[in-house]
Amino acid sequence: MSNNIVYTQHPKSNYNIITSYIKPLFLLKKNKKNKKYIQCNYIKNNTRLPQKYPIQKNKLLLCNYINIFTYFSNTFVKQPYKHHLSYYKVITNTPHCYNFVITLLLISFFLPFNVSANSKPPILKLYSPITEAGFVYGHLADKTELFYRDINIPPSSDGAVILAVPQEGGDTLTLITKQGDTTLEWTYAIQKRQFKEEVVNGLPPQKMSPTKQEQQRIAQENTLLKEGRATTNHSHFPICFVRPVDKSARISSEFGSRRILNGIKSARHSGTDYALPMGTPVYAPADGLIKVAHPDMFYSGKTVLIDHGYGIFSSYSHLNAITVEQGAFVKQGDKIGEIGTTGRSTGPHLHLTMTWFDMRVDPEFILTTYACDK
Repeated sequence: MSNNIVYTQHPKSNYNIITSYIKPLFLLKKNKKNKKYIQCNYIKNNTRLPQKYPIQKNKLLLCNYINIFTYFSNTFVKQPYKHHLSYYKVITNTPHCYNFVITLLLISFFLPFNVSANSKPPILKLYSPITEAGFVYGHLADKTELFYRDINIPPSSDGAVILAVPQEGGDTLTLITKQGDTTLEWTYAIQKRQFKEEVVNGLPPQKMSPTKQEQQRIAQENTLLKEGRATTNHSHFPICFVRPVDKSARISSEFGSRRILNGIKSARHSGTDYALPMGTPVYAPADGLIKVAHPDMFYSGKTVLIDHGYGIFSSYSHLNAITVEQGAFVKQGDKIGEIGTTGRSTGPHLHLTMTWFDMRVDPEFILTTYACDK
């Protein structure tokens, strides 16, 4: 971004407003040659791209990290992005008598801090919600390192970062930033959630008590998935997600529920189960690299693991068919397989798991909170 971009914080929201060369509206009339620009980010192919817009006579544009804000018809409106583009409006031909009043309102309400060409963004800014078993998006200042649980979190080219909040990981999220010789600790309150207890009967007995040889096979398959999640690509940043199956699909088992399998207490459910007919298509929720396409895992049957970048992974279990190959790159919405009941399963369904590296999060919460069509 150019040096004349100013960062300022909206006092009543969690958005970081990015604006450039803001002048009172009644002074913008002097800008006859339209030489001043504001730079905004817009969404295209799941990637934020900078775009410059000219500030014209009696026109004002404000934009933030994901959404565009404008003053239009005496109301500030948050324009939500629609999959590929953050839509926006600008003021045109406002009556001269309103210019001074509008300017004062803008300055007092949206620019409470010292706005100058030398203003700097905060070192670290996280965007709500900071919720148990969810992703957290944020922004990191230039030449700053971010650490969480000894993991160095790399930012995207425009400073975007993403991490996860674990299930049952405590009441606070603690992060460390290092900028030159300065090390800071950041603590955030975590919004806690309640998770259910579920009873599942009818599982194949041989899948409940694996033999020693099967236990070795299970260990090898777990290692394969763990190694697949150990490294991630940084060619694209996952901004939003589409559903791998239709939104109307019945959720037969929720993420995080304490499970009793065939009468035996088990670990919490690692993903979300969607009950659907055999052969129903399954689609990639975001661009990504196929890290694993396994034909028959002991527990999960036909399994696909996708690396969406920056530590975000999704996996698909119990498939009846896999339609992608390991090492292939898929685009958001590409078909990757079909619903099945392979592995340890009582009927046709998709077991969807989403993680940040190996930290599991709630897929349904992610697909709802960070939906591309929201």
